[in-house]
Amino acid sequence: MLAALAAAPTVALEAFAGPGHGHSENPNFDPQNEHSFREIVPKLRDCPEGSEEIERNELRVLCRAVGETDSTFEFYPTPEGIHTHIVHERDLPREINTRYPDWYRGMGEGYHADENAFHYYFDLLGEGLKYPGYDATNIYCASFYLRPGKTYFAHSHPTREFYYFFQGEGTWFGPGETLGEHRETQIGQGTFIVNPPYIHHGVRNDAKEGELGALACWWRNEDDPQGVFNNRGLPLNPCLVLDEETSEGYPDYREGVCAPGVPREES
Repeated sequence: MLAALAAAPTVALEAFAGPGHGHSENPNFDPQNEHSFREIVPKLRDCPEGSEEIERNELRVLCRAVGETDSTFEFYPTPEGIHTHIVHERDLPREINTRYPDWYRGMGEGYHADENAFHYYFDLLGEGLKYPGYDATNIYCASFYLRPGKTYFAHSHPTREFYYFFQGEGTWFGPGETLGEHRETQIGQGTFIVNPPYIHHGVRNDAKEGELGALACWWRNEDDPQGVFNNRGLPLNPCLVLDEETSEGYPDYREGVCAPGVPREES
């Protein structure tokens, strides 16, 4: 459902929209916040008084303290100048894919999701994100919210994706065992879903009140193409998403696809 990520800070992500399109920076905060081990390990403090260093390498420094009964306690020292990153969604802009049709995305300017958007998300973590987002490599995460009674139409993307639903109830649409078949799965708080690359999927919020909420992440495995995050999500059947009445969570793929302005032949 994340319809595109950016491989560089200058490239905008689509659908969740993604890193690199202009969050305000805190002038007192270093936006390069994905610290490497090569940077962190040299900053680890020496083992404190009452303990001894038993290991130091490029991965870790390990300390050991011996108690009065000769019991041993191992622990890691803390680094200097590196701190925890803590923000709240209220500090982030609500966003939506700019390429989605107006009936779905609302009338917000640019990436901004207004009250008419069917869904919206907050960029939490990804490559090129500026504060208050978190800059990270080979992964992108957003908190995703689908409004009551709304359906996120079927689409797919080359990136790997997982969803962990933390609130609400709904119906998940995905492929069946054979081409053209699909299955519907009831989802709710605690549901975890992994989408392999190119797997079509959609979701509906079945509640009349309350949003369906999830943590959604894209990631890149070592053997995945370097530029995979640059590819946005695309609808399963293009012309059906031009109008809300014909948009579906998972249309019948066996009927064939239709192009905008070209009516589908009746069978």
